[in-house]
Amino acid sequence: MKQTIKILLAVLFTNVSVLYSQNIMQIHNASGYTNDTIELTVEIINDIPFISFQFDVIMPETFNYIPNTAMLTNRSLDHVINVTELSDHRLRILSYSLNNSTFIGNSGSITKFSLNTSNLEGNFDIQLQQVIIGDSLSQNIADSIVNGTITVYLSDIEHLTNPVNNVLMYPNPCNDILNITFQLQEKAEVLFESYDILSKEKNQILLGVYPPGIHTTRININNKMKTIPKAGIYRLLVKKNNNFILCKSFKIITK
Repeated sequence: MKQTIKILLAVLFTNVSVLYSQNIMQIHNASGYTNDTIELTVEIINDIPFISFQFDVIMPETFNYIPNTAMLTNRSLDHVINVTELSDHRLRILSYSLNNSTFIGNSGSITKFSLNTSNLEGNFDIQLQQVIIGDSLSQNIADSIVNGTITVYLSDIEHLTNPVNNVLMYPNPCNDILNITFQLQEKAEVLFESYDILSKEKNQILLGVYPPGIHTTRININNKMKTIPKAGIYRLLVKKNNNFILCKSFKIITK
C-alpha cells in the first residue's frame, strides 16, 4: 500500500512540475543610430531541456538583415544554425543538433544577428512568430513569447548637418490635431508628409516658408490627409539646395 502511494505521489508531482513549467522565447530590446548596424539577441528561458528551436522574425519596414551575421552562443554544443529570408522583412531562423544534443543551461541568449537601420529614427516593434522550442521527443514546448522594441537615434553626423533641431510631434496616439514643433537654423521651406507602411501611400502638406527660430504649427490630420494610416510614419522635410531632405520621422498611432 505504502509503495503504491509513493508511486502515485511521484506521478502527481511530475505532472504538476510539467504543468507549471515555463519555456519562454524573448527577443531583447536594442538601440542604435540611423544608417548603422544593430545587433539583436534572442533568449530562451526553459524549465525543460530542448535540442532545437525555430522562429520567424518580423522586421520593421525600414530594416534589413545583414547576411551571415546569425550565430549561436555558448549555450550550444554541436548545433548548427540556418537563416532563410522568407520575404523582404521576415526571417526564419532554425537551429538543431544531428546528435540530439541539448542546449546548455536554463536561461541566457541562444542566438544573435544584425540588422541595418535606415535614416529613420524612432521606436520600432520587432516581433517573433511561428516559435518552436523542440524537446527530445520532437514536441514544441514553447508556451510564451516576449517581443521587443528597437530604438533608433539620429546619428551625430546627421545631427550636425541637419537644418532642423528639436522636432516634436504630439500627442501620440493622435485623434485629430497633431502639434508639430521645430527649430530652424536658417530660413527654409518646410514640408509635412505621412507614409503608410502597409499601403506605401504618401500624403504631403506644404507648411510654408519659416524664418530661423522655434516654430509650432497644428495640423488636423483628419481634414488635411487623404488617408490616415492607423500606424504610420510622419516626417518633417526641409527644402535645401532645391531638394526636400528628411529631417525627422515619428511613428504616430492614430485613434
